Amino acid sequence: DEMNFFRSLPIYTFSLYLSGTVSSTLCTIIGAMTKDSRTGNFVSVLVLLFFLMFSGALINNQTVKDGLALFSWIRYVSPYGFALESLLIGQMNGQCFYFNPKVALTDTAALVCAEVSGETWLLQLGCTPAGEISSSTNDAVCNYTGQTILYDFYALLIFRYIFLASILYFVLRWKRQ
Repeated sequence: DEMNFFRSLPIYTFSLYLSGTVSSTLCTIIGAMTKDSRTGNFVSVLVLLFFLMFSGALINNQTVKDGLALFSWIRYVSPYGFALESLLIGQMNGQCFYFNPKVALTDTAALVCAEVSGETWLLQLGCTPAGEISSSTNDAVCNYTGQTILYDFYALLIFRYIFLASILYFVLRWKRQ
């Protein structure tokens, strides 16, 4: 099974490593642009919270996509969306979860137990840009495979390279002058 490889500990750790290095590089850039550390910490927390909020963890990606055009671009620039997608696909795709809510039983209420596939949970979380495939009807179709996880890793590596090599270089060069 191809997904067993993506459920392995090294892949899980690599995904966490990439999201951590992107975050630290982004905070370094913000710290280099501000005059004192208090302002840098405050702005860094706000930017990271903004990216985390629109990554799909707190607000559904489909809601952001279908919402205002003012916020639809955030899906493409939030590095946490790609990290979250790679972690979720790796852990949930091909799995079956036993849904058994613990509620107080009354005379009229019945307890429902059901098996829910991992793909059902992934579809409820919404598609992210790496998992979208445009079909002939221009509707987004969710593609949750190992190839999507690789696309997420490529996106995180590109974010890291852009933040580290390009933006940080120009910010430090600007501060030097």
